[in-house]
Amino acid sequence: MTRPREGPGAAVEPGLTGPAIGLRIHLAGVLHVSERRQSWFFPRAAVNPSTHRFLLVFALALLGGCETVFDIPSRALRPAEIDETLSWWRLPDRSGRFEPRVIPPGESAPAPSIESRPLAPPPVADLYQRLRRGFAMPELNTARVRYRQNWYAQRPELTRRIFERSSLYLYHILEEVEKRQMPTEIALIPFVESGFNPQATSEAGAAGIWQFIPVTAAKYNLRHNAAKDERRDILASTDAALDYLESLHRTFGDWHLALAAYNWGEISVGRAVERNRALGRLVTFEHLSLPEETRDYVPKLQAIKNIVRDPGAFGIEMPPLANRPYFAMVAPGVRLEVAEAARMADMTLQEFLALNPSFGNRMIPRGARIALPLDRVAAFEAGLEEYKRRRSAARSR
Repeated sequence: MTRPREGPGAAVEPGLTGPAIGLRIHLAGVLHVSERRQSWFFPRAAVNPSTHRFLLVFALALLGGCETVFDIPSRALRPAEIDETLSWWRLPDRSGRFEPRVIPPGESAPAPSIESRPLAPPPVADLYQRLRRGFAMPELNTARVRYRQNWYAQRPELTRRIFERSSLYLYHILEEVEKRQMPTEIALIPFVESGFNPQATSEAGAAGIWQFIPVTAAKYNLRHNAAKDERRDILASTDAALDYLESLHRTFGDWHLALAAYNWGEISVGRAVERNRALGRLVTFEHLSLPEETRDYVPKLQAIKNIVRDPGAFGIEMPPLANRPYFAMVAPGVRLEVAEAARMADMTLQEFLALNPSFGNRMIPRGARIALPLDRVAAFEAGLEEYKRRRSAARSR
């Protein structure tokens, strides 16, 4: 390997011209002589390490100053030089300035780096299609499922009426299910529990579309008194049901077992699971010893799921259902009779109670909210203003 030249004849650093070159060569010579400790200017005895260090620091300071003096004149910076995000398609030249990059023929400009994220599925106009897209529970294919499919197929009018009732609530329920990232089959549980009838009441005292018994309702903070039964309230009961189902799924780690526990009870299903484990049997819904109603519960939900997935295969005509909210929540701010509120919204009492089934004594408390179809909100607000005006006028007399 060739050793680089030293002393006054050393190679000049590229990019330096004029006085800067001369000064750097001169200082290099001084340092070279000092290293050999031979010079007419520095006698041998006078040169020592401290003098050497002083000369080195002095030389570096002068060089830094020379390079600053002979740099390019100052100028205003362009936006692309201040913020490099404005010039992702540029490259800096030797002076550090950003200049347009010449793109060779046939080559496209590089795209900015973007973190890849999964694309959200496109929105759909049909709510049933949205429902199908979120099916995620394990499939169940048993004789009981086929029996229930045939049972619903032989009663197309009954099945259609239940789906028509569901059109008032299904959008809201599906929204809440998706927010929690739960399988969308859960939105069909009220079909099995109550036929989507908020006034349904069982022999065991379960009420509402989710059929809460009093004990479970109290556990999940659903109030039940003379003024209001929140087991029938669509919003409150849906929140409580989803909380309960999430808790059951965490307990059993299996959606079919969670559904069985929703029907039969968490403790009862837990005992059945432990019994199978003690006997060395499989711990699945199909292999547990369950009461007849519970053995039929998951197959019913699977049958409804299969019908929603392909209604034509069962000769059932599903009513159209748009993928948009059906109702909005409104706060009247005054105490109202249910019949009066229905009149303000230009609705029949039955239509009003289908969305507001929890007001047991037919009175709406001052701080309560009511559900109204989107196309009835404006009429109700106009009627409410008129009602308040008349009541104010009556009081001022």
